[in-house]
Order: sequence, then C-alpha cells, then structure tokens
Amino acid sequence: MSKALIRMESDVRGTFGYLDPENVQTNYLSEKSDVYSFGVLLLEVLCGRGPIEPYKVANELVVVGWACECIKNRTIYNIIDPHLKGKIAPECFKQFVEIAFSCLKVSGNERPSMGEVEMTLELALELQNKADSEIERINPHGECVYEDVIFCAPHFCYGVKPLQSASDSIV
Repeated sequence: MSKALIRMESDVRGTFGYLDPENVQTNYLSEKSDVYSFGVLLLEVLCGRGPIEPYKVANELVVVGWACECIKNRTIYNIIDPHLKGKIAPECFKQFVEIAFSCLKVSGNERPSMGEVEMTLELALELQNKADSEIERINPHGECVYEDVIFCAPHFCYGVKPLQSASDSIV
C-alpha cells in the first residue's frame, strides 16, 4: 500500500480544528493531510491561540476562518500574537501567513509538500534575519521594533474552507 494514501476503515478521527476537510469528506489520509494540520499549527503560532476557541463569537470560533476574514477585511494586524507585535518584520509575517494558507487549501493537490513548506519557512526566516540586521545597522543600540503589519491578500484564502463545526464533517 502506498505511504502517500491510506484508506481509513472507520470514522474520521482526529482533533477537530486540525482535520483535513478533504479527509473528512473522503476518509482518505495522505501526506497532504499532515500539511493541512501543519498549516493550522502555523496559524496557531502566528495568532497565539488554538484552532478552536469555544468562548469566542461565532466568526472568531475557528482560527482558520477568523484569519481569512481578517485578511479579507484588511485587519490582518488583529491576528498577530501580541507577543510577536513589533518583533516580526511585516514582510516576514506576510510570508508566514502565505505559507500557512498554502497548507490550508481544501484540495490536497493544491497544497505544497512538507519539503516545499520547509524551504519557504527557511526563506521567511532569512527575511526576518535580514530585517533584524538592517534595524540593528540603523539603530545599533536601540530596541528592534517593527511597524504594524498591514496588507490585504484575499487570494491567500482562495480554496480555503475551514470546518466551522463538527456537523461539517457529516457528508
């Protein structure tokens, strides 16, 4: 049996919020199912919150849907973990968000491989290191503080449809 595709014989199991929507519909697991879950994890790191926040209002309940709405509404700054504000270069943050949403495409075929994800994460880290070096060069004795992140990139969300509730998993 191929390592890339495994047929599940029972109901879909996993942690809601990390489940690959394609897997929920088909009961097939693939390497791209892990890529989806990694995209959710990356959003968690960027946002400083879990995949599901049961005490949030409906449109903020699922981190993937909430982040998409923030991008579409040009309020992307709202999703940044308060611990990252001012510490992450805007272009680096944008790159991390782009990586996360490339992992969250509904169709597994549209998602990158984990090798591609690794390469783009390394590039994002290089962007951050360059930005840090530039800030230090300009202000060698000061604290490194970046401007607010503002961008609108609704194309990040094309092909992304988060599960909003457990009932979404019923085919």
